[in-house]
Amino acid sequence: MNVQNDIIICTTAVDRPELHKYTFSKYLDFLEGCNFHWMIHLNNVWGGHWPAFDELKKIIPQDKSYEVLLSHKGGKNIDFFNAGKKLIEECTRRESKYGVLWLEDDWEYIGNDKLIDILGDYDYLQLVERNKEMSFNPGVFSWDVVKNIMQPNMKRTGYKKYNDNPERTALFKDDVDVSFSVENHVVKPNFRDIGREWMAKKHDGKRVFNINV
Repeated sequence: MNVQNDIIICTTAVDRPELHKYTFSKYLDFLEGCNFHWMIHLNNVWGGHWPAFDELKKIIPQDKSYEVLLSHKGGKNIDFFNAGKKLIEECTRRESKYGVLWLEDDWEYIGNDKLIDILGDYDYLQLVERNKEMSFNPGVFSWDVVKNIMQPNMKRTGYKKYNDNPERTALFKDDVDVSFSVENHVVKPNFRDIGREWMAKKHDGKRVFNINV
């Protein structure tokens, strides 16, 4: 089978186009030389999801393969949960050689690596400097992890973080607060979190998923 995409990208995003002008432009630097399909779930936190959608269309070259899943809701835990759940469910509609890059909208690319140069036959490629564990920080999940860990876990309706925290629901064990571990876990830091800095400057440090509580 001829699989054209190197990677499927899943991005949870909210309506903050001024941030996207910076972060997404740098994401494209990281993705240079990579064939991808980009799935962006855009939530409406401040009433500006249509302008944010228009801005994304300006930033992402029109010859690139992408889709934006628009939601009129946003600003609550359940909205973030549903966004993550939707992307995890939908990403397997497409095929790629190396799996899924999870890349939320509020990270800064600070590395020297290009994604195409560091992709490999890994279970998980961690792209941040932190504890060695799977997370929704920037990283690449193999299809085996997506299909055999993340997708089944998102059906655990009795899990304590279900409808609240998509990262923990997708990746954490039932009985202890640690993520599932995989054998071939490689760490190549290239990103840092700037979302909390942005929220501190713009919204007094509130979390995005607590804006409309």
